[in-house]
Amino acid sequence: MLGQALAFAPNINEAVISAGRLMKLFNRIPNMHNPQDKPFNTEDKSEGNITYENVDFEYPTRKGIPILQKFNLHIKKGTTVRLGPLRSGKSTCVQLLLCYYDPLSGGQKQRIAIARAMVRNPRILILDEATSALDMESEKVVQEALDAARSGRTCVTIAHRLTTIRDANLICVLKKGMVIEQGTHDELIALRGMYSDLYMMQQIAANFTIPNKRN
Repeated sequence: MLGQALAFAPNINEAVISAGRLMKLFNRIPNMHNPQDKPFNTEDKSEGNITYENVDFEYPTRKGIPILQKFNLHIKKGTTVRLGPLRSGKSTCVQLLLCYYDPLSGGQKQRIAIARAMVRNPRILILDEATSALDMESEKVVQEALDAARSGRTCVTIAHRLTTIRDANLICVLKKGMVIEQGTHDELIALRGMYSDLYMMQQIAANFTIPNKRN
């Protein structure tokens, strides 16, 4: 029995070390946090308006490479906004809003994150590629739930599949950290700019099929 127990000694030691790291993480107090007398899930919340005013940002590990430059954006409460396209600084906007940085994966993970957001009954709902890792059937179910959940809330959505944000009240197109187009889906399509080009490209790709080879 003793010999069998000793065989697990290395695993126990690794578990103790891992537990210590977790406790250090749990006890860490970030520079920006909710004070104990004002926890997140109280009636004393934001009205739902979001404002970015002359925001400049670069990642701490990538000094000298600006991600956002003089970024200005006002989102009214109760509206749904889509930020894009790829590599334009949209995810950085959301990360700053969530205080992942101080101012200077998978389908299962997304489902858990969505469920946690709904339990908190927030006034501001932030969806960063909420359905990107889901299959088509799961995406449809989750998207319908999200469409219902955003009712009456300020909602910021980041999505590469533009068909998922056609009903947004305001769609913002970012390039090199700046808003270059904004409007509804129909307005941006009529503008025939970057959004229109991206949307048409996605529609063509979705409808494209490779013909079967003939013998």
